[in-house]
Amino acid sequence: MDILLEEVRKVFGNTDEGKLAERLIVAYRQRGARGAREVLKKYLEELGVDVADIES
Repeated sequence: MDILLEEVRKVFGNTDEGKLAERLIVAYRQRGARGAREVLKKYLEELGVDVADIES
């Protein structure tokens, strides 16, 4: 079991914030910062926030 993901689940439980944190961690591990940005961008778009597609 992954210690970091386990701690996130313990602290946040099955909340939206916990799910987002888990997705960000997994995406970062798989695809680096670009993957985390993609997850965050998708999450913000789901909330109705207009996110410009800017690579930095």
